[in-house]
Amino acid sequence: MLIQGSYQIPQVYDLLLQGLIARGYTAVQPKLPSCSDTENADFPQRSLTDDAAAIHDDLSRLVNDEGKTVLVVMHSYGGPRGAEKLYDDLPADEATLWESRLVAQSYRVQETKLTRAAWKHFPSTYLITEGDEAVPPQYQQAFAQQIGAEVERCSSGHSQQLSQPEMLVKKIDEFSRAAMAAIER
Repeated sequence: MLIQGSYQIPQVYDLLLQGLIARGYTAVQPKLPSCSDTENADFPQRSLTDDAAAIHDDLSRLVNDEGKTVLVVMHSYGGPRGAEKLYDDLPADEATLWESRLVAQSYRVQETKLTRAAWKHFPSTYLITEGDEAVPPQYQQAFAQQIGAEVERCSSGHSQQLSQPEMLVKKIDEFSRAAMAAIER
């Protein structure tokens, strides 16, 4: 299951999803209410709780109805400091394309109090993106330490799903295999 970052349209993750599918994974990307259907009158009221419910519904279907073991991959979600930092390691024409496709996100997401954090219940791996200008590596390192995550590193910027999708597919595959091996012990 892939949970997208803020202000993004799902197509930003197409190369990543296609790569995972090519490796035999079932790839699901929940539609997040806080950054979709922005023209609807209720859009400003959508919150993190609404996003969590959408994720829970898809996760519940996969686990309870389909009996699948699910690996959850999450990208960013903290909000960009600027589009130029979001696509910092893409060629200018690609960065301009994806910048033109950014969407609004309900502000209520940032005001919603967290009630549960997955890292408190499941082992986590944090991929530090060394070339990231939106979230500098030293902050990423601090986040990873705070949650007790295993740390991996790569050279990409903030949007590795666009700039280095093959590397990201490989890393996710490695993380998934290690997690499954740990479960089977």
